[in-house]
Amino acid sequence: LFFCVFAIFVVGLSFGSEDVEGKIINKILYKGIKKAKKKDVVATMMTKEKMALDMVLIEQDYQNLIALDYFEDVEITTKDAYDEVTKLPMEWFIDLEFTFFEKPTVRKIIFEGNNNIPYGFIIGDVTIKRGDFFNRASAINDMNTIKDKYQKKGFAYVDVDYKTFQNDELKLINQVDIIFTIKEGIETYVSEIVFQGNNKYSDFTLKNKMKTKERKYL
Repeated sequence: LFFCVFAIFVVGLSFGSEDVEGKIINKILYKGIKKAKKKDVVATMMTKEKMALDMVLIEQDYQNLIALDYFEDVEITTKDAYDEVTKLPMEWFIDLEFTFFEKPTVRKIIFEGNNNIPYGFIIGDVTIKRGDFFNRASAINDMNTIKDKYQKKGFAYVDVDYKTFQNDELKLINQVDIIFTIKEGIETYVSEIVFQGNNKYSDFTLKNKMKTKERKYL
């Protein structure tokens, strides 16, 4: 039962022909790291060389590595360990191999449909930067930030969406462009503020107490 649950988290962990839990880890090998920093990966991991292989730690390492937001997946496999001098197998030792599948990084950030607000005015509030690993949650957050910026400028009916672009050339270098599509809608102003039932205070007094002003953005 534990193996079945564990396999959900660590898809690629290979036991070979016999149970490897408890064997001593001879080497930890890292494959597929290109743009991520290896020191960040190593600092995240609790499993170390010369420790006994512990499935609970391996599962936690997998979760921590995915939480870095650098990788789509991490495949973990075991291999027979060999003495570097004699080349003979080391019976009570194994090598542990981590294969990383990195998320694409951002090449460009593009805005489409921003006819009334220039690129430079929007890009400063976008948290995703060129060279960052693409993160869907960050893209959604930036999408909402852009929408909020437009609404503060009087575009009450603005709609913002995003998409990613990746052609064959970008796929080879594992990069994407992020495109924010903006439908600005109608720019809305307050033409007049009308009060009803204000018998004690004048319209002028009430308007002076309000943040909303006439001839200002709604």
